[in-house]
Amino acid sequence: MNTQIILIGAVTLVFAGCNPAEWLKQKTNPATGMTATASPSAAQSEVPSVAAGKAKANAELLREMHYSVFGEAPTNRAEFGNMLDSMNQGASLEGVYNGFTHSANYRKLETDNPGALPEAVKLFAEELAQLELELPVPAEFTADSAKPLELINAADENPSGVESINFPKKKTAEDAAAQSLEIQKAALLQKYSKIFAKSSIYTLKRVLGDEALKVIEAKKDKEDLATWYGKWATKMAGLKVDFGIPQRNLADEQFHSKWAITADGDQIRWEVLNRIHRALMSSNGKKS
Repeated sequence: MNTQIILIGAVTLVFAGCNPAEWLKQKTNPATGMTATASPSAAQSEVPSVAAGKAKANAELLREMHYSVFGEAPTNRAEFGNMLDSMNQGASLEGVYNGFTHSANYRKLETDNPGALPEAVKLFAEELAQLELELPVPAEFTADSAKPLELINAADENPSGVESINFPKKKTAEDAAAQSLEIQKAALLQKYSKIFAKSSIYTLKRVLGDEALKVIEAKKDKEDLATWYGKWATKMAGLKVDFGIPQRNLADEQFHSKWAITADGDQIRWEVLNRIHRALMSSNGKKS
């Protein structure tokens, strides 16, 4: 089967509407956590169907990512097809995600939509404080962190479309360890609520997503990551937000931990990012 035909077919399916659950089932079954395998005799004949399945799954993921990040389905077929082609050739999920949230289009959403509801700021501050305490040393945010991404000169534009990211300065490990977790969390919550009080909902989504990716990266041990994910996903389910498919909405720590232990890194990254974006948008008055 021609690769170009597979790509065009996947794009057509996505613009017609499709199920994001397919991407989750690409390597593991969310309901069982089991990995499907093909018989050796069928491997060669199934190469085209495997490629088609991967393209379809990536297309569904890309569509859901676009919707969760921008709040709308993709409309530019050519642009979508180019990004899908990159994913099919091995582009990382994190790279594609950063291409969305650190793009000129996303910056425009931040500048055109100032402010967020108090409920959204509260949820953001609570989640950010909890995420920072999962890191070896919490990041230091300033008033600049709460602003939309800075404009860059056209001459310096990154051809990939991804803006350069300035990571905040870190506190010392001694400072972070000086306080109990409870006191530290309360202090961070108060600080973040003040710093980000007037931020765009899109700024809140970008910042929280970036910090969540750092937490996932920091958890090198698979079991540690799965345990954290199980607790976190169950807590998020308590928000009663529709995260796209029924399995995501389950308040079942064991279920989510079991799934995470068999899932790959990109699957876990997207499950976390998707929940963050949908939860914040919901708290800001937009239904999923």
